[in-house]
Amino acid sequence: ILAHRTSRPVAQSAYSVATFFQNLLLVQTWVPDFQLNWNSPAWSISSEWFAYLWFPVLLAAFGRHVRSSAAAGLLLAAAWACGLALYAAGPIPFRDLLVVIPTFVAGVLACRCWQLADNQRFGPRWLPDACGVAIVAAPFVVSGLALVAAYLSLFVALVLTLPTWTDGCSGIWRWRPLVFLGEVSYSLYMTHTLVQKVCNVLLPPRWFEESALPARIGIVIVYALFVALACLAVYLLVERPARAYFRGRWRSRPEIAAPQPCDAAAVCETKELGAPVGGCIQEASKGA
Repeated sequence: ILAHRTSRPVAQSAYSVATFFQNLLLVQTWVPDFQLNWNSPAWSISSEWFAYLWFPVLLAAFGRHVRSSAAAGLLLAAAWACGLALYAAGPIPFRDLLVVIPTFVAGVLACRCWQLADNQRFGPRWLPDACGVAIVAAPFVVSGLALVAAYLSLFVALVLTLPTWTDGCSGIWRWRPLVFLGEVSYSLYMTHTLVQKVCNVLLPPRWFEESALPARIGIVIVYALFVALACLAVYLLVERPARAYFRGRWRSRPEIAAPQPCDAAAVCETKELGAPVGGCIQEASKGA
């Protein structure tokens, strides 16, 4: 629906050996003339991977210079406007890489707003629910640039308001099936198009064009089961184990003890021994 409503067809000419390996390395949008190809949804992951390389710079800049939620909000609005302008600009070199940068920056600034809010709640309690309904309904109501503007606005509003309400938000956001769907959404996003391509070969839709309605509903259910199985397989066998592995490695890193203050006598003693150790190293070097 989104591909149709935003006029983003998949170009058959974009399928090549080069673009296949670009997809494997998630660098397919790092080219000036990108076209959707092998794993179509992964274009955004490729662009976000590029944006994450700039995250330390953004984190340092916003943490040091953005000191109020009002300033963060103004910068967020500017990022929103830049994102919309890039979408409206039409075909320009590196467009699919550049359009993600303002939305990524907006996400960082939304987090900065939340940090500086001092437990302040943004908007009424029902606003996240309204945003969720509008996000689902938007592709059926508007298209093109209007759909892009609607989504940029709705997702920013949702990200800003929902965390500030925490347990005070509607119970729908804590509903266990919906929470689980959120947990597996990344695996679903990355696999559903690949499964669709396989299904189009094994069970071509043209075979069922003249079939009765129950048969066509049945084939849609089969497609959905294939997508669900692939999603769960990637989530349970790849995503969760990889997440646990890397988190375990991070937590197992040895902590460096903070230098302990010491008095002048200890400095003199360690200097005389010629073996400055522990928290007195800095003071001993100064004394020497």
